Amino acid sequence: MIKEVKADSIEWNELPMKFEAGTPTIAGGVGLAAALNWFEGAIEQLGGWERYHEYQVEITKALHEGLSAIPQVKMISGEGSESLVTFEVEHMHTHDVSSLLDERGIAIRAGYHCAQPLHEKLGSKGTIRASLGIYNDMNDVERMVSAMKEIVEIF
Repeated sequence: MIKEVKADSIEWNELPMKFEAGTPTIAGGVGLAAALNWFEGAIEQLGGWERYHEYQVEITKALHEGLSAIPQVKMISGEGSESLVTFEVEHMHTHDVSSLLDERGIAIRAGYHCAQPLHEKLGSKGTIRASLGIYNDMNDVERMVSAMKEIVEIF
């Protein structure tokens, strides 16, 4: 940022204001407030924070169990993981799985997840990660398990 601009010169502001990028993201702040209000309402509808935690454990466990039952799926995350289920599929590239799930309206993350050295140490060429949140329900879990069964049959 600048302190003053003239026709033939610029005076830069002092640190740290010198590195501010103009107008703050006001819309981002308003959006964050709306998201927090929505989240608090959703937590209340579930019955509070403790019930939210139980809910996350339930849907994560259901997804873990459903995927574990597919012989070609190798689970990476443990059964006690909360909100994240990480796995590999035999003879399939993670991005192929991601694309096929995307075609079925299921969003996951595939690849090294910013941890390539760890994946290499584990002998992994990448993993598939499903992240579950308050907006997911058992129908989503069933859809993903069903889609994975269909995908492994294709290959």
